[in-house]
Amino acid sequence: GVTLRPVTDAAGAELMARAHERAFGTDGARLLHQVLRRLEEAPEEFVAVMAVDGEGEPVCSGRMELHPGTGFAGLWGGGTVAAWRGKGIYRALVAH
Repeated sequence: GVTLRPVTDAAGAELMARAHERAFGTDGARLLHQVLRRLEEAPEEFVAVMAVDGEGEPVCSGRMELHPGTGFAGLWGGGTVAAWRGKGIYRALVAH
């Protein structure tokens, strides 16, 4: 199984970037920078969650960016590591 964890600090942001790298096969440095900036500048407008396996390895992550005063939010960067797809993990992140 997996455990859902909110991303609230640099350590969580690093795990989120690693989940992104594993899911998409791309460099997570840009995402890491974006997440750290959002956590520092406007944490009330940003919600990020990741799923980790029993060994603490990130297998899925995604984020929601709120737009104050609009009632609108965007879902971004949702990705699941190939071996974990089809198990409802991303759905659980969104429901969280």
